[in-house]
Amino acid sequence: MRLSAIAVISIEKIWTLIRISIKRFLLNDIVTGVSGEYDLKSKVHLSICIVSYNVREYLEKCLVSVYQTLGDLNAEVLLVDNASKDGSLEMVKERFPQVRTFPQEKNLGFAAANNVALEASEGQYLILLNPDTECRENSLSELIAYLEQHPDCGIVGPKLLNEDGSIQNGLRQFPSPLTVFARHTLLKRLPFFTHRIDQFHMRHFNLKNSADVDQVSGAAMMFSRVTMEKIGMLDESFFIFFEEVDYCRRARNLGLKVHYHTACEIVHFGGKSRDQINSKARIIYMESQLKYLRKHVPKMRFVFFIFFFKLFFCISSFINCILDIPVSLVYRIVLKMKPEFRDSKKYRGFRSKSHFRRFFLFQNLPRFLFKM
Repeated sequence: MRLSAIAVISIEKIWTLIRISIKRFLLNDIVTGVSGEYDLKSKVHLSICIVSYNVREYLEKCLVSVYQTLGDLNAEVLLVDNASKDGSLEMVKERFPQVRTFPQEKNLGFAAANNVALEASEGQYLILLNPDTECRENSLSELIAYLEQHPDCGIVGPKLLNEDGSIQNGLRQFPSPLTVFARHTLLKRLPFFTHRIDQFHMRHFNLKNSADVDQVSGAAMMFSRVTMEKIGMLDESFFIFFEEVDYCRRARNLGLKVHYHTACEIVHFGGKSRDQINSKARIIYMESQLKYLRKHVPKMRFVFFIFFFKLFFCISSFINCILDIPVSLVYRIVLKMKPEFRDSKKYRGFRSKSHFRRFFLFQNLPRFLFKM
């Protein structure tokens, strides 16, 4: 297994170097984009890669914050738009003509779209930045300084903040079959599995302290070009979700560290692109999660896991659907007495989970059983 993994990593590395070399040869050191000619010989210190999908308002705020925090940093911003219909591209061309844009005819997904930006980038350092983020002062230069001071660090992520200024937990341990089993079946109600879920979410970790971690959030993740050429590109088999987990895992498999750096702060509004697909996003999340385990868990162990997981998950979803019926009736009575309850977090959470369970059982059960 180790020899196979090393062979795959080597092939990815060689292919990355070949693509970069071919691109430079064909373009003769000049890239022509929407903002005009771009001289590859100019030493770009940082490439900021952003993928957007119908988030015009947040994207505009993000770009404003990026240019406000750059200072004297020699940086380029590369925007890959996944066929947005909200006028995002037009806004960028009008307000930020210096941004290098890469419009797509369809939604490529997060990993594939980021690879478009990574291949076109020329910065010594690269950051994958979500469009629903706002950079605080000196945040980008602080991350670069951290990587320069820690040569053993392959990937670094900042402290993420919620809109109200509170700290957002974007850290996780690498998922294991036990963790996935615990999170998505009725077993999560048992104390042992509850403790394991808390460990996975790092709920007892002090988010005010910098640390060496398994993975950081893909909302803002920086690494050097040297690191990228070692690891390779993002795995495009992940449409969305777990592509950053896979990337951090591959970095650690190569002996590189993944660090959480609290001196740098970035506001993350969270999931604005995937909010648009609701229950479908949950299905994609499940699919990506299982894809990640299939890739990183020994084959026989995964086969054993997937059989029992699918069985228990289906049983759990069916039981929860039945339990949703009396709860739904109670909520209807409450809504007649207090209409404002409709906007409560508790009611919206129940409706979201209840809709997903029905969506899963009645529309996606065959796909889950035979294709995931």
